[in-house]
Amino acid sequence: MVDFDALGSDGLFLLHGDTGAGKTTLLDAVAFALYGAVPGVRGEARRLRCDYAPDDTPTVVSLELTVQGHRLRVTRSPEYQRPRRRGRGTTKQPAKASLTWIGPAPCGHAPDGLTRIDEVGLTIERLLGMSKDQFFQVVLLPQGEFARFLRAETSERERLLERLFGTQHFAGVESWFRERRTRRGRELDGRRVAVRELVARVAQVAGDEPPEDGADESWLAAAVERISGVVAVSAEREAAAAAEREAAEAELVERRAMADRVRGVRAATAELAALAEEADRRESWRAELAAARRAVAVAAAERERERADRLLDAALSTEDSRVAGAVRLGHREVDAEVAELRAAAGRLREEAGALAGLLDEAERQEADRARIAELDRTERAVRHRVDELGARLSLLPQQIATARERLDESAAAAAALPAVKSSMDDAEALARDAARLPEVEKAVKAAAERNRRAVDAHQQAREAVLDVRQRRLDGMAAELSAELVDGRPCPVCGSSVHPQPAWLELATVTAMDEHQATRAEQRALDARQSAAGALKEVEQERAALLERLAGRTAREIATLRRKAIREHERAAQLAGRRAELANAVRELEIEAERVRDRRGAGERELAAIERERAGLAERTAARAERLDAARGAHPDVASRRAHLLELAAAVDALADARGERLAAAD
Repeated sequence: MVDFDALGSDGLFLLHGDTGAGKTTLLDAVAFALYGAVPGVRGEARRLRCDYAPDDTPTVVSLELTVQGHRLRVTRSPEYQRPRRRGRGTTKQPAKASLTWIGPAPCGHAPDGLTRIDEVGLTIERLLGMSKDQFFQVVLLPQGEFARFLRAETSERERLLERLFGTQHFAGVESWFRERRTRRGRELDGRRVAVRELVARVAQVAGDEPPEDGADESWLAAAVERISGVVAVSAEREAAAAAEREAAEAELVERRAMADRVRGVRAATAELAALAEEADRRESWRAELAAARRAVAVAAAERERERADRLLDAALSTEDSRVAGAVRLGHREVDAEVAELRAAAGRLREEAGALAGLLDEAERQEADRARIAELDRTERAVRHRVDELGARLSLLPQQIATARERLDESAAAAAALPAVKSSMDDAEALARDAARLPEVEKAVKAAAERNRRAVDAHQQAREAVLDVRQRRLDGMAAELSAELVDGRPCPVCGSSVHPQPAWLELATVTAMDEHQATRAEQRALDARQSAAGALKEVEQERAALLERLAGRTAREIATLRRKAIREHERAAQLAGRRAELANAVRELEIEAERVRDRRGAGERELAAIERERAGLAERTAARAERLDAARGAHPDVASRRAHLLELAAAVDALADARGERLAAAD
């Protein structure tokens, strides 16, 4: 346990120690607790558990920190392989993360803390204000990573530093100034264009070329002076032209009045001449007019006689026509007097009036017969519809039962879908294990070969150490004699006289040689242990794969996988149609109820049609006897009544014509 609060109580503190003492491990633990990852190549290796940790010791990091005034504890555990509690092999220990508030939780956060890895990561990133990469680049400063931050793109560093130091306000001010400069620049360009256009118009009016370097006050003053002179001259010319125009208009009015008077005199003179030439003709016209006035009375009497003759001829012709019309309609007494004809016409009208009461019955008779025909058509249509509804109603129970069976199958498939999905996932995992087994076998062979070579190398290094050590022992006397000095006691026998010291040969092994051989043997031992650990790891992986495969061949696994996929697809398809099938069952049941209702309504409508048709048939039969007697030889009563009225009108017309003929003769 490391208390950073105590270490940082005086400000700065230093982590130092020999290589391998655990400085980087401590920083990695802090980084892993916050973000679930470690910086650099260590994070790419994804091996955070110690290889020498006991199997029953969990790998857990717990960090307490204070951020933005809130105290919290973050606990994380990486994903790693652990031995199975039952049986042989290993199983995967999933990664875990939790966040607990020490004290009151911030507003908007769950008071009980968080246990999902993604929620913990998002909360830490939101509180610290930095992502994992930004924290590694700026705060943790791992070896070699700070240089990459310095070499990063300017935009990337700018975004990171803005987020760290809160410079968004200054960026907003800078953006405001930039937008204001752009807007003012556009306004200035627009006003410059307007000034150039105005200068061009002024130059056009002044009859001068616009200055290339822009207009100044002297040019404008000179242009205004020239334009003022032109305006003054133009005003004088305009006044003179207006006076001339007024004089011309007055003269034009006067001459037009004189021309009108001349034309009037000429017309009057011509009219007087024409009247003088026609004086004799007007005299003959007056004599003819007097003679005509004297013959008016005789002509009027003649015209009256001629009119009486025409009236008599017309009355005779009309009488003959009326006689023919009456005869054509069946009246035989055409030679009767006027009074007799009037009486006959009255009798005919009385007979027609008696038939007027039967016209309504005749209309009702036709309406009732049309209604009977309509009821017959309606009955056939309704009966056909009832038959169709009955046929449909007989089919619906079987369709509903089939739809319910399909719905039950879909529900069963939906209930079994998790198990089928699990079976498919297991089959997929077996397929991946089967595909990985050859690779693991190769890795086992390669690891075994490396282990064999490492064992051989260690044995050779061990033999070399023993050889060097033996050789050093053999040459130890010469090594001791090389250190003998006359007068100094021997470290072996204590004598200060050395009459016959051993000679140091060139091939004598020294302590340095033995030390180097021992170090080489230690390196070979480390390599041997590393190779043995790698071999054990891949052998455990192979054993786990073989245990999961349980002796099944690749073909059997492929068949099992295809079968699991087909079963999952079928179950997913059936489960996906559950709502559709439920709607189909509900619609069929609703349709069955609707068909029963419509069939009952049709049967009731048929009964009503039969009752109405029976009543109409009885009434039309009784009414037909009266109407047959009243129509006589005519198609119907209305035809007979119309004939009687037409005959009465013809007799009346004959009486009128005969009376007019007698009056004309008188």
